[in-house]
Amino acid sequence: MPFQSDQISQPWRTTMHTSLNHLNRCPIDEFSFLLRPVFDHSSWVAGAVAARRPFESRVDLLESLCAVVKNLDEEQQLALIREHHDLRSRNGVTAESSRESDEAGLDELDEDEAEVLGEVSQAYKMRFGFPFVICASKHDKKEILESMKTRLNNSREAEIGHALKQIYQIARIRLERVVVEGE
Repeated sequence: MPFQSDQISQPWRTTMHTSLNHLNRCPIDEFSFLLRPVFDHSSWVAGAVAARRPFESRVDLLESLCAVVKNLDEEQQLALIREHHDLRSRNGVTAESSRESDEAGLDELDEDEAEVLGEVSQAYKMRFGFPFVICASKHDKKEILESMKTRLNNSREAEIGHALKQIYQIARIRLERVVVEGE
């Protein structure tokens, strides 16, 4: 019988914490489900590493997850980058992204800041063809706005690299929230 998300006890479903030992033993579909918060709308990344189990540590798991992304061709990497939400919008935002944006203060922008964020975000997306990606939980709203303005001057190739580095940082932080070492 295939795994169903309602098979997980309520505390697991709401907190989404699991142990590395459990991940090493559970069915592939459950493995992908439990790790779905790590990469926005891209649980397939977790599915791609399930066969590499057992993982010795979170670091080992993270390195495997990131290796999948690094080994994608550019179009596949761009598809992953495009799964990240536009910072000026809440449409299609995962709970994790929403929490991280709030931690950065993006939910407390005044009118002028919101307007600047919208304009720069739109200019960024027009220039590069994908949304601006930053590990919001490591920055405040002013740093995010400044980074957006600065990164607008980069080449597309450089920005793809920056976006992927930010996605790896986001994945590390989320993995630390979701997976505990040991039992």
